[in-house]
Amino acid sequence: MPAWIQVFQALLTPVVAVAVAVIAFLQWRTAHQKVVLDLFEKRLSVFTQAREAVHRVMIDGKADHVAHREILEALDGSTFIFGSDVREYLHELANTFALLNAKNAEMEIDARAAPERRAAFDKIIAFYRRAPELLSPYMRMDQKRVRTPREWFEDRNRIRLSYADEKQR
Repeated sequence: MPAWIQVFQALLTPVVAVAVAVIAFLQWRTAHQKVVLDLFEKRLSVFTQAREAVHRVMIDGKADHVAHREILEALDGSTFIFGSDVREYLHELANTFALLNAKNAEMEIDARAAPERRAAFDKIIAFYRRAPELLSPYMRMDQKRVRTPREWFEDRNRIRLSYADEKQR
């Protein structure tokens, strides 16, 4: 048997092993991206549900049973996919819905409940400002794109240069 065939046979096994490792890594990366996307979609649906409940209150000026159910469903949906900060905020928002509902009923009897009703309404409307700030760390998709080896080496070199006494170029 010629020597070049023996060399080719010897190199073929490591080449196949490297190709299999690359394919396995790419499959893992695809599965990871799918999990990240699924989690993002679940979190977005909780945010959308809460936003719709707040929107209903903003339009009607009262927290009817439909809006209250929507915010409670958003609270239930947030249990395992957000941190305790988001869950506490949604719980507080659900309590504010109930308070607004009580103050609306109280205002029919006594107009002195108007300032408390207004405070509850303002707290609910603050959702549009507060929720994006609170939820944005959970909604990021930092791993959208795989960096090329060149980008990775440039980043590592930038880090290395930041520790150097004199900047090297």
